[in-house]
Amino acid sequence: MATVVTGNIEGITVPTVGGDAPTVLKETTQYTGTMVWMPLPLGGKFASDTAYTAKITLSPKAGYTLTGVEANHFTVPRAITVTHAVNSGEITATFPKTLLMIAPGALDTITIPQTGETNTSLIADTADYTASPITWSPALGANKFSWDQVYTAMFTLAPATGRTLGGIDESTHFTVAGATSVHTNALTGVVTVVFPKTTVPLSGGVLAGVSVPKTGIQATTTVTETAQYTGEIVWSSPLQEGAFLSDTVYTATITLKAKAGYVLTGISANSFTVPGATTVTHEANSGVLIVTFPKTAKVIRNTD
Repeated sequence: MATVVTGNIEGITVPTVGGDAPTVLKETTQYTGTMVWMPLPLGGKFASDTAYTAKITLSPKAGYTLTGVEANHFTVPRAITVTHAVNSGEITATFPKTLLMIAPGALDTITIPQTGETNTSLIADTADYTASPITWSPALGANKFSWDQVYTAMFTLAPATGRTLGGIDESTHFTVAGATSVHTNALTGVVTVVFPKTTVPLSGGVLAGVSVPKTGIQATTTVTETAQYTGEIVWSSPLQEGAFLSDTVYTATITLKAKAGYVLTGISANSFTVPGATTVTHEANSGVLIVTFPKTAKVIRNTD
């Protein structure tokens, strides 16, 4: 005589956002089974903010029968309701609505690391989550970003009640302006944001290409270009067809322009020199140099 199938139906995945929606029931000594989910999970994954129902079909193994099963006899762990007719293995199990996935988007309150700039980063809380303070690596000195560093910001998002990070694309769900990459751990909520290397201050040193004023010599208008900068020269005193006049004190105002990857921030005051100059002065963090030269020689004209 066949034994009536009984018991708790184990192994049914409780729908969670992004989780797999199985179609085959965990086999037991009494039966095999299949299930169909309603609504149909797209791509075989459970969606956000959706109430799912499993339509379960039990198939008794040899020596077991469904005849004699009372109505609504079977149970399904964590289901809200489990219903079926008498003598039936066609079971309907309803589950709680899945959590609402935290909306994707831009985390636009993170300071982009820039040489010499102060960190003012705070992640604003939203209806979806609260955020921990940001930890920077490497650590900031005096809360300022240093030069020539690749900075990483790390913080944790705690989903609000009814929200989840489950099912997100960990590499694309959040974006941060200026970042190289943004990765969100869907299990822990830890967000890791990597930024490009910060720029490097211009190196002080000798400025080449600046002509020393000499009577009749052509005046240069640009410094010698380097990997770090270009520079333009403006002479204070008049020139004659581009050449220096005699018996004249010339001052050159040199404006340096940093190339990509370099900045003026971080330059020490008066860190440049110009061969042949009397003085070279400039403020810290400035590429505007004031360069003075000795008076050009006085030309004595023969009046005979």
